[in-house]
Amino acid sequence: MKRLTITLSILAASLALAATTTLGAQGAGAMRDAAGNEFTFSINVKKTISGTIGTRPRVNGAAFFRRKFAMNDNKFVLEYAMPVGKGFAKNGGTATFEGPGMMNMYKNGVLISSSPGAIWASVSDMRAANSGDGPPDSMTFRFVDEGGNPPVEFSGPVLRGDVSVFEQASK
Repeated sequence: MKRLTITLSILAASLALAATTTLGAQGAGAMRDAAGNEFTFSINVKKTISGTIGTRPRVNGAAFFRRKFAMNDNKFVLEYAMPVGKGFAKNGGTATFEGPGMMNMYKNGVLISSSPGAIWASVSDMRAANSGDGPPDSMTFRFVDEGGNPPVEFSGPVLRGDVSVFEQASK
């Protein structure tokens, strides 16, 4: 009987450890930097933590940031892409994530330059989706290219769209 109790206790503890927690940030919308430039964004970054002993947390997902502008009758798009996340942290309604990134510049729809680098971003979920109550969601973004150029940084409130920072547990 004692052996059965010990076996059941070990089995119950193993099942409890096998729970998976997913931390994440997702959303899409637009924001303006301090200079008034509008950026659009789309993010879906998650960190999955398995309760199984010996399993490392996985970070996956993607983030895209775009700025469109015109100059001398030409249309330009700057696109910053983070195809796979490397680091992710959640603190309350704020999530920070980072990973390898790429800056692409398009002129009249044609790619004219690319620069590899690193992206770091922080998003704050300040209010319920589609709610006008409370302060707006906000975002901070930083891209540092490998070529030593000055970093690209912007920060501000989300004007259109929504950001969601979440934590989900499952077994």
